[in-house]
Amino acid sequence: MKLKFIKPSSGTFYCFSPAVMIATFAIEIIFAIYTLIKHRDKLWGKVIVFILVCLALFQLAEYQVCSEVNQLAWARVGYVSITLLPPLGITLTHIIAKKPLNTLLHKVSWLVALYFVFIYAFSPVSQIDPVCTGNYVIFKYKYLFTNGFLYSLYYFGLLFAAMIASYQWNKKGSKKVKKLSWALIIGYSVFIVPTVIANLVDPSTIYGIPSIMCGFAVIWALILMLYIRPNLAKRH
Repeated sequence: MKLKFIKPSSGTFYCFSPAVMIATFAIEIIFAIYTLIKHRDKLWGKVIVFILVCLALFQLAEYQVCSEVNQLAWARVGYVSITLLPPLGITLTHIIAKKPLNTLLHKVSWLVALYFVFIYAFSPVSQIDPVCTGNYVIFKYKYLFTNGFLYSLYYFGLLFAAMIASYQWNKKGSKKVKKLSWALIIGYSVFIVPTVIANLVDPSTIYGIPSIMCGFAVIWALILMLYIRPNLAKRH
């Protein structure tokens, strides 16, 4: 496998500066610490903490790559953290719907995630070349002949699977459960839709999808912290 960080050949997408990266990291890590203190004895609390920590670590990894501080190690941290987000979302979807965690969807999501985590964590150092564009970090990777297709299929497939499962499992639930379900769907949409729009406006940003998505994902962090967390606390 080869991980390659390169600048797009044409076009520039000015979006997330290093200052925004570190500010977003601070917000997400504060949310994670608060949730850990308040809800560390609950499974849903632990899941939300892990989601927030993964979001924060990706922002910090981007910042460190741009700061040229141990870039190779932070490149690994960035991709491992973002790779864990889809299965964590699937886990939260199960918890909201009060579904057992032994479903095929849940098991497969974590098995595939661990496969990609292994790739990004243990790829040869000689095949990693991180470069910061100044506005967001470009993560371009190639494994076998996929050109990122399998990873994109895994990532977006699980995001949409979580949204569909949340809707299907909760459409006949109580009013409170339905609201939690829609909060999760809206939370995912707020960073999927802007990413798609960015790609349509400037196709060269396709290599920066992880960075762009995690920039908008601060809104998902706010929904997790300010709506889903307190409502799960009331339900439990």
